[in-house]
Amino acid sequence: MRKLSLMMVVVLVLVSAMSIGSFAVSSPTGLTASNTTCVSTTLSWAVPTDNVGVAGYEIHKNNVYVKTVTTTSSVETGLTPNTTYTYSVLAKDASGNKSSLCPSISVTTPADTVAPTTPKNLSTSLVTSTYAKLTWELSVDNVSVVGYDVYRNNTFLKTVTRNCIIDSGLTELTEYSYYVIAKDGAGNQSTPSTTVNIKTTSVPTGHITLSLDKGIASVGSIIKASINISDIPQFGGAIVDIQYDPTVVQPVNLFDNNNPYAAGDMTEIEGATILTNGNYVPVTFSNFKIEQGNIRLFRAYRDVAKYKQSGVAETTGTLGIIGFKVLKAQPITIKFANPYPNFNEGTSLSDWDFDAIPAGGYKVIQSAPVAGFLYGDVDGNGVFNSTDYAYTCQYLLGMITDFPSPTGKAAADVDGNGIINNTDYDYMKQYLLGMINKFPAEV
Repeated sequence: MRKLSLMMVVVLVLVSAMSIGSFAVSSPTGLTASNTTCVSTTLSWAVPTDNVGVAGYEIHKNNVYVKTVTTTSSVETGLTPNTTYTYSVLAKDASGNKSSLCPSISVTTPADTVAPTTPKNLSTSLVTSTYAKLTWELSVDNVSVVGYDVYRNNTFLKTVTRNCIIDSGLTELTEYSYYVIAKDGAGNQSTPSTTVNIKTTSVPTGHITLSLDKGIASVGSIIKASINISDIPQFGGAIVDIQYDPTVVQPVNLFDNNNPYAAGDMTEIEGATILTNGNYVPVTFSNFKIEQGNIRLFRAYRDVAKYKQSGVAETTGTLGIIGFKVLKAQPITIKFANPYPNFNEGTSLSDWDFDAIPAGGYKVIQSAPVAGFLYGDVDGNGVFNSTDYAYTCQYLLGMITDFPSPTGKAAADVDGNGIINNTDYDYMKQYLLGMINKFPAEV
């Protein structure tokens, strides 16, 4: 009797374990699809029976798991028009037990025959001598708009994915007409927008300039280089690259006791008078590649939307000022570089939509080379010696009317008073005799 009771206990334990969740979950029944569109369908099914309770349902599309839901219906989106899909569902309980997949059903989405809405309010926000910027309201489609075909003078121009285009390469003082058609992935096209007519302006006056404050610079002197913007409509940002010979000049910070700039990113270039309004969150950074002789400056507004809403664009000002210390007595070239094909002579300007201004939309004015010289070096060979002293003597005696070097007169004026006379000659003598190690003009 005692053994029988023990066996009964074992049976009861096994039965209890099975009742906790070891029985299989039954499959959902009655899977159907309804409200099927080009891109979606609604699946529904009946609740299966389970000894504990169904915790969720796995949906499989084309025999691949998609997601788990807790209700007996699901809206499936992201489908492709005119495509057949198979769906099946299984149930699972809180213990992780799963039923088998229910019988699958096939769902075919209809073809997309609905065209996008017509682009509205086509307008030109900017017209210059060489380019025009057009914008319009986004079109709406039952699936999605994939692009806009832009037509110029009734001829297809290009397809864009945004509701904006900058058409460049135009001819000054010329009339053009534009309209736009929206299209979806199935090839459905909207009716054309209204037509906009424009006339380009005369040759642009807008430009970016690299200005140097000296045409002649002595060894040890500082050249001030200013990066200036002038008459750039709707100006919103700039990237400029400046190239120089690092063996001839050294970039220095004019606002920090002419200390040399260090190589690397995020070094501040000061002296800006444009894109500095704190209301629009100005952003600026630079990258000094000292060994390569390259400086990159970026300046723009982060809150460009607020800047644009003001309706008042900053069009003229200084992006920054950089000093260059002269290291060698030879011609000095500091200019906008051209490292990338989409740069306009080392410059890339953008409008207040962050759209790049085409190269023809502004001029790039480069700085002229600077003649470098060494005080006393009137023959221009890079050193001061007795030959230069002799040339100076001949000049003072009227035996020669100029010096061999184009910068000879500047080099001969070693006291820096603008006149070449016996005082300069005496200073040269003292320098050669070791009585002084610098000329007055260098002190």
